[in-house]
Amino acid sequence: MLNRRQLLRSPFFLAADVLMLTLSFHLALIFRQSLPWPSPSGSLEHQFWLLYLALPISLVSLHLQGLYRHDRPRQGGALFLTLVRAAFAAFLALLAVLFLFQVSAASRVVMVHYAVLQVVLLGSYRLLASRTMRRLRRLGWDRPQLLLLGSVERLREILAGLEKEDGPVYEIVGYLLEAGANPDSRGAAGRAPARGESPAAGAKLGTLADLETILHTRAVDEVLVATADPLSPAIQEALWVCEEEGKIVHLRADWYQPKLARILPNEIFGLPAITLSSLPDRNLELFCKRGLDLAASAILLVLLSPLLAALALAIRRESPGPALFRQLRTGQNGRPFSCYKFRTMVVHDQSIKAHLRAHHNEMDGPVFKIAEDPRVTPLGAWLRRLSLDELPQLWNVLKGDMSLVGPRPLPCEEVAAFAEREQRRRHQVRPGLTCFWQIRGRSHLSFREWMKLDLQYIDNWSLYTDLVILLRTVPAVLGRKGAC
Repeated sequence: MLNRRQLLRSPFFLAADVLMLTLSFHLALIFRQSLPWPSPSGSLEHQFWLLYLALPISLVSLHLQGLYRHDRPRQGGALFLTLVRAAFAAFLALLAVLFLFQVSAASRVVMVHYAVLQVVLLGSYRLLASRTMRRLRRLGWDRPQLLLLGSVERLREILAGLEKEDGPVYEIVGYLLEAGANPDSRGAAGRAPARGESPAAGAKLGTLADLETILHTRAVDEVLVATADPLSPAIQEALWVCEEEGKIVHLRADWYQPKLARILPNEIFGLPAITLSSLPDRNLELFCKRGLDLAASAILLVLLSPLLAALALAIRRESPGPALFRQLRTGQNGRPFSCYKFRTMVVHDQSIKAHLRAHHNEMDGPVFKIAEDPRVTPLGAWLRRLSLDELPQLWNVLKGDMSLVGPRPLPCEEVAAFAEREQRRRHQVRPGLTCFWQIRGRSHLSFREWMKLDLQYIDNWSLYTDLVILLRTVPAVLGRKGAC
């Protein structure tokens, strides 16, 4: 869904706005008390009730002005102009409510001071927060991985601008040139580097033809397209690749018509750009989702610790080998991570798995599933039927590699064999312990149906959907629906 800095933005500003608006109202009361003439509305100590009416009206006005949306960044004069409009609209709405209910015990002077002070305080702390976050990113905190695409001239401007900055706010993965373009001396060899290599910022990774290879072998959060010919077929194809794989794309013009993503106005490196994002714009719900993941995984790990210890001991006693099985799986935006499970098989040579995959695989597509796997131990079969082998993944949820609800993480070698680009869009969100696949048939579904359900989950995500899936997972697991 959204990366961490987008995820934290709206809840932080919402909480800070409540504090600043409350402070603005108290300061408005103090300023009114300092005036030489008496208040016709009665004692100012009795004006605090007005805050409970003014506060929600102000928050709604700020929301309607788009100040809690990550796709509408505002700075400087634009920010203060938006805050003035929000304060004026809230002031008029508050007057209308007081007039409608014929409330006369409200100080209009306090309301005017409150409107002016909220513009000053909200604008000041938002500018300070924005500059602080930018400074932290320049120091290396939470830098997104950025891939550059385009022509030599346009990319040279961007790279030159990076060298002039006192600290980058992005971690540059490298750049890909349009076909026929010749890199300057800063470029490296024109091949796509293998997994594990770390090119320097501004290193040439190849051409646009290598885009899929780079996205499949490297962690890329965002892509910046800078080209003199934005309507070329090669650029159009590159945009479709990024869109289908769920990458956030920054463009320097508003010429592209997306099939799935929303067009968002933005600014990058001081240049006007538009951003394509197929992620849901529900920051507050995403923040609550991560909070639910942290709380639930921590509580369950503590409560289930005796069961986890007993299962680990039983696995060790049944067959030689470790109790936990670790496997490298594909996480959000293609980041590999170690996924933990209880070992349900005997320790075996990988050639056995290759033989079973070649002759006994019961799942179509690149995924390997077999109902009667000869490698599975009796205890392991019981663990699989009840999905108890997945319990150690609560640690992955606590770490942030996974979520309680999301597309199931697949081994990296299976993801590498995906035939359709759109199927990789399932990796734009954190993988989860359960999703639609678990409650709608599990192994009885085809691979294509499985991928379709994952994309349906992403495109229609809501916190309510997660709660429904969690509640329906329990009977699905106990009923052993589609388990293998």
